[in-house]
Amino acid sequence: MPTAKPSSLPNPQPTTPKNYEQANLAASDLSGAELPKANLRHATLKETNLAEANLAGTDLTAANLGAADLHDATLTEATLEGADLRDADLRGTDVRGAMLSDAKLDRAKLEGAQGVPPEPDSEQATD
Repeated sequence: MPTAKPSSLPNPQPTTPKNYEQANLAASDLSGAELPKANLRHATLKETNLAEANLAGTDLTAANLGAADLHDATLTEATLEGADLRDADLRGTDVRGAMLSDAKLDRAKLEGAQGVPPEPDSEQATD
């Protein structure tokens, strides 16, 4: 199973949880990475390839995932509060149970994504 490239991802102590808080991983190739329940709060993951990565239960609070490739990734039960996902590719991504309050999803590709909240109805009747 593919894992993150050693040169792209800092190596935490093996006995501690994966903690990459505030890490700058911009434009890294982390496709297929196994990072369940990792701490990526405030991390910079802009333009990072996270395709098919396992990020279930991961804390991505206020992370910058702008233009990141997350297609077919698993983000179930992840915390994405305040995360920047503008222009991200979330096609086929599973975000069921994820916390998405205040997440920025402008121009994100959401086709086939599971668990994405519906957009507010922009054609509401007015009196």
